[in-house]
Amino acid sequence: MEELNYLKYMLDEEKSLNTHFEPYGKVYFHSNENLRGYIPDMSNKSVLTVSSSGDHLLNLMGKGCTNIDTFDINRFSPLFSDLKLYSVLGLKFNDACVFLNTLDRKLYNRFKYYLPDEERAFFNFLFKNYDNDQIISILFNFQYVDFVNNNNYFDKDTLLRIKNNLSKLRHEHFCCDMFSLNNYLNHNYDAIFLSNISEYVYDVGKFVKFIDTLRDKLNKGGRIYYAYLYDNNMAFPLDMIRSINQSFYSDFDPYIYSDIINSTEIINIESAMNPGTSKDSVLVLRK
Repeated sequence: MEELNYLKYMLDEEKSLNTHFEPYGKVYFHSNENLRGYIPDMSNKSVLTVSSSGDHLLNLMGKGCTNIDTFDINRFSPLFSDLKLYSVLGLKFNDACVFLNTLDRKLYNRFKYYLPDEERAFFNFLFKNYDNDQIISILFNFQYVDFVNNNNYFDKDTLLRIKNNLSKLRHEHFCCDMFSLNNYLNHNYDAIFLSNISEYVYDVGKFVKFIDTLRDKLNKGGRIYYAYLYDNNMAFPLDMIRSINQSFYSDFDPYIYSDIINSTEIINIESAMNPGTSKDSVLVLRK
């Protein structure tokens, strides 16, 4: 397994995984977004989303979705996503919540045989040789946010819904970066969730072309959730789009990109990192 061989090499060489986005980088331990706050009911919907920490997949399943494709350039990301899914399948509610917060070794040993062979070998290596804090340090970007309030799967009924729907899950993962994603898509979706990847794109024209191309992959009435802005509660799409990053602020021409502006909706939700004191905003592009 390439992922395990690469990780062993890095550990043998006493090197750390990088924290930026690349094929073998650190993975987010939990999403740093308030996913509970903006993912709507997704029953009977077809969805494409980032893989990342696996939280988008779990929250979408918690909202009734069982047809979910994911993508990520990071090859460790889908492994961790599956680890979360199989912990939900193999553990009772309280134990699953503990594992999803701590990566407890004893709890891992209780559900590890649900994992596919290669993924089990990957995590067996980690859990055999390192404790949970070491594993988090080796493999993850750890975000100090309120995991429970930001994710719906810490609700008992929601976690049971996910567990009961796992056998119905139709899921394909694409290992690619965002700009080659379109080469992998062979059907349309009702919704596409891009998390906050727009924050890391500094070519405005390239990004607009990307989301325009993705819009062609939406069913009628579909939505692309294309930007997540932290502690940023503005009312006008142009102001919000320009706030994505410094390049967008200087280069986003309202005349050239008027269709994007006019087709964008804003969802204002409770802040993921500062609940009760500020709001986050999600930019949504209509079909």
